[in-house]
Amino acid sequence: LLIYLSDIITYGCHNCPHTSSSSSLSSIIIIIITTIIVLINIITTTIIIITITVTIITVNIHTIIIIITIIATIISTIIITVVVIVIIIITYNLRQYLHTHTGT
Repeated sequence: LLIYLSDIITYGCHNCPHTSSSSSLSSIIIIIITTIIVLINIITTTIIIITITVTIITVNIHTIIIIITIIATIISTIIITVVVIVIIIITYNLRQYLHTHTGT
């Protein structure tokens, strides 16, 4: 899905009739995608945290392991978000660069 979306950003607007609107459209798409990704990550982490807290309350075993899982989940979500945002920004900037320097 992410590859598909980045492809739309990278190649989709070569077929657009208005070049000026395609760049603004791309930035809007990037903002929307980033917001969605961040929201999904927030939702998933909260769900995981809630599930784990419920488990801690009901079963008082393996608390350290559960805490480590929470931390690991949060860290991985942050890393994934950052990586995705960076990839999107790079593909967008590359497209802009190629667009201005080659005229395609």
